[in-house]
Amino acid sequence: MKIPDVDLIENDTLFFFDEMQECVSTATSLKDFREDGRYDVICSGSLMGINYNEIESNSVGNKEDYVMHSLDFEEFLWAKGYKEEQIEEMYSYMIKVESLLKYMYDIMLNHFKDYMIVGGMPRIVDTFVTNNNFNGILKIQQQINLDYEEDITKYAGGLDKTKILNAYRKIPVFLDNENKKFQISKIKEGAVIESM
Repeated sequence: MKIPDVDLIENDTLFFFDEMQECVSTATSLKDFREDGRYDVICSGSLMGINYNEIESNSVGNKEDYVMHSLDFEEFLWAKGYKEEQIEEMYSYMIKVESLLKYMYDIMLNHFKDYMIVGGMPRIVDTFVTNNNFNGILKIQQQINLDYEEDITKYAGGLDKTKILNAYRKIPVFLDNENKKFQISKIKEGAVIESM
């Protein structure tokens, strides 16, 4: 079937399937795309909520999985405009176990403090770098946190949602402890979710 106003150009068209867990046939189709070879395919999704019994074939050997992470400090510096050579120069001091020059140390310490506040989520880093200040950062961080809460409870039912959210919201409390251990037994059974 031809879609109006869409040209599928062989070897120059990319299909992007977002939230692939919403359509279990996507996982099976990857083998066909690979064997056909005319189009590139990228899929994204958390794979939460997939009922693996419904998948005809998971295209084993016909896909390459990547686990995505937030930006680390080096990537944060790239976003700030640092070049590879500049970062390599700082690494050279570390490799030789030498202190950074005072001006380098002061600049990097300030960048690291910014990174600790901003975090590594790409949208937040982009906003921070574009505005060159913290304006609006907290609002985006709070929205991303709410999006996480919505995502982790999307496939849970009834009281499980409450338990999951309660555990998720306790993570900062446990990280604030000296031993940094998350202890599920310390969360009250059937505890009511506290507002953030």
